[in-house]
Amino acid sequence: MPTRISYNLSDGHLAGVGPAGEGMPEDTRGFVYASVLQQASEELAAQVHATNGYKAFTISRLIKPRTSAQRSASPRREQRTASQGHNAGGGHDAASDRVPRPAGAHRGGAAAGAGRAGGDDNGDGRRTLRLTALTAEVADAFFTGLATYLASGQPIRIGDMLLEVDQERGPVTVHSQAEYSELAEAAPAGLVVLKALSPTTFTDGGRQVPLPMPGVCFGSLARKWNAFAPAEVRIPEAVEEALRESVAVCRHDISTRPVRMRSHVEIGFVGTVGFRLMSWDGGLRRWFGALGRFAEYAGLGAHTTLGMGQTAVVQVGDN
Repeated sequence: MPTRISYNLSDGHLAGVGPAGEGMPEDTRGFVYASVLQQASEELAAQVHATNGYKAFTISRLIKPRTSAQRSASPRREQRTASQGHNAGGGHDAASDRVPRPAGAHRGGAAAGAGRAGGDDNGDGRRTLRLTALTAEVADAFFTGLATYLASGQPIRIGDMLLEVDQERGPVTVHSQAEYSELAEAAPAGLVVLKALSPTTFTDGGRQVPLPMPGVCFGSLARKWNAFAPAEVRIPEAVEEALRESVAVCRHDISTRPVRMRSHVEIGFVGTVGFRLMSWDGGLRRWFGALGRFAEYAGLGAHTTLGMGQTAVVQVGDN
């Protein structure tokens, strides 16, 4: 079951600890593997770590607070319309609990950043670690593993930074959940607008492609969907091929950004991209809409467990 959550952290109450930065991508992934997944299930952690193909989760970098000047200079974020909610066929309404959550976990709403196209706003010294899970097993491990880790009394260490739970927000915010069948049965669409929140790049034939090439984008989403969706809602190969040939970029506002890894630098794009389906076929429109909604859980492109490819859905519809 695709699930989108955030861990709410802070360094404001720890004596002797300076302001935290983003941390290295390897550090946030290491914390999730070693301190969360292994606490929930060593077998699951080993299985996830050994998987050579698509991973069943994404992780952001540790998101640091914006300065007052940055917050005042930022444009007002776009709000999702009600028609993009799950009850209206959008797959994003978080109205019901699907996966058991630990005490202190709560649901995000507009005030928590759950409905904003730009993701989670975290000023005032707060830190956020965004995670998505593509299976119910991994989603449950994100909850139970963190609860077990916190109960042990160990400090939250990400790289060389010591953090603690943000007591005001609680340890976990659940932003959205949806069954694969619900995403597949939601309203068909001819337009998908996505926002790359973190640098995004694709691998195509061994080459790094820091561009939103439509066939590569939706081909990647379709393969990731099929890696984790139940058999009855997997995308037929012929549909995947038709989508790769029928989707075009209709508008974009993007730029490239470097991402510093421990041993090298990756280049990716950030910003908003609109994709148009150049077909009126009902089956293609159904899957086009489903994959557009799936993107905020799956992420886009390569290195999504290293903070790259974090994605928000701006619009799924016909306009």
